Amino acid sequence: MKRSYHAEDKEPTESNFKIPSEKEHCLTVTDVNPLRLPDGTEDDNIQIVKLEIVGSDEEGITMLNRVNLDQGEKSFYFARLFLKAIGEPYKGEFFIETDRWIGRTFYARVKHTESKG
Repeated sequence: MKRSYHAEDKEPTESNFKIPSEKEHCLTVTDVNPLRLPDGTEDDNIQIVKLEIVGSDEEGITMLNRVNLDQGEKSFYFARLFLKAIGEPYKGEFFIETDRWIGRTFYARVKHTESKG
């Protein structure tokens, strides 16, 4: 990618990104995409799920969540909980189709953690 930019000639001091409060929220899946690796390829095992808060004073605030669909990883446990929350099959033998996730609504508690990066 090549693109020209024009930015203010000063250090950035704050973000206008709104962070949801730590509590239970009603969330809707608004987008799902595979993780894009630095070499430009996609990792279909890791899906980046965009969630939007609905039905509260924080409506419209969004967040991204990684869902690891690799059964060999410990984090697949979370993937199964996510599938259960959005009403998708998660037990026994099942088929995952990420396009069906769009528009699914569920309740979840938001908790903040420090970034490792």
